[in-house]
Amino acid sequence: SMADGNCEKYMQCLHSRLTSKRDPVVLCINAGIGSSTVSLKHLGVKMSKIIHVEGDPVAQHVIRSNHDYGYGEIDDEDQIEHVVGLYDSSNVVEDPKRLVRKHGPIDIVICMSPQGKSREESVSFASVFFDYVGEIVSLNKELHNFDDDLFYLFECDSSIEDHLPQHELSYCICENEKMYLCNWPLLSQKSSMLRPKTDVDKLALPNGYVMDSVTNLYASLREALCVGFGDSKWTDELNPKYWEFVSLGPTGYDVKLNKGEFGPEAFSLRLRNPGESEVLTDMDYSNYLLGRASSVGLLHMLLQPMKNLFNEKNYGPLYSAMTPTQEEEPPTPAGSTTTQYEHGGSISPNSNNNDVGGDNAANTSPAIKREVK
Repeated sequence: SMADGNCEKYMQCLHSRLTSKRDPVVLCINAGIGSSTVSLKHLGVKMSKIIHVEGDPVAQHVIRSNHDYGYGEIDDEDQIEHVVGLYDSSNVVEDPKRLVRKHGPIDIVICMSPQGKSREESVSFASVFFDYVGEIVSLNKELHNFDDDLFYLFECDSSIEDHLPQHELSYCICENEKMYLCNWPLLSQKSSMLRPKTDVDKLALPNGYVMDSVTNLYASLREALCVGFGDSKWTDELNPKYWEFVSLGPTGYDVKLNKGEFGPEAFSLRLRNPGESEVLTDMDYSNYLLGRASSVGLLHMLLQPMKNLFNEKNYGPLYSAMTPTQEEEPPTPAGSTTTQYEHGGSISPNSNNNDVGGDNAANTSPAIKREVK
């Protein structure tokens, strides 16, 4: 289902910015691998700064590898200041004044679902989020004399919809039972959301976005952990940007010997994902991150109205090509039962299948329910 809330402030802002637009500061909470950043780049929103709030260090690495020129793994600079690793979703809300003073004024807040939360915890998180948004609005004005409106998108489980301010906000509910609330109109996007196989549906993560980043990280760490075979020190072999992973110690990674191999190739490395006891290979960790990620195509459609409020920029061919990649398939139309993939497998549209046969499987874009209230 889908409905528009009170969008008067959006319309007023749209009218006031017909002749004067700005480059927004974006705050992404539970940013994951940066699907929101990819979507905003596809839209051509010229951002000045993105604050990526994410507690998983491997997810942070994926974001920086694909967007942060200073991280040293991409050739083209996007002219965006990327703030990564300073906050996680718990401590970012503890001191909003410090955040807004240093990085504000903030124009857009995008908050994805917290992972592994009970229904009660999700309700509490939603309450904290909406209070937090109100604090940012006040602090934007107090610290930066910024009177413009703050725009926000909140993703949550639809099971808590009775505890959300639906009467005030626009919302839509997807077939994967995710609910999205925002303070801009959505019904204007209804035709795009309900029509399968559109060009926008084909938007996805750039090819190799997750797997290449994670594989490079694992290879670098494995070589550093195997320096005992030579005369060098691990600090000589490993780029300082990866040192935090080595500092995790034995509780953060696991190294196993592969019989019949020599040198670094004789060892396989597994990293432990935050809050879990399981250790994961590079392929497994990539699939884990993709399984948590939101659909780029869906976020593109939800965030489309932001394109009208801010300056525009072309971020190059990676973010202008409208073709599916190996890491995310086009959205599945409502009512379909299976989706076929290039590797020959199939999964149900809302499956979180993390089969290593195809790391795209977990990031299928959810279809939107066709009922419109």
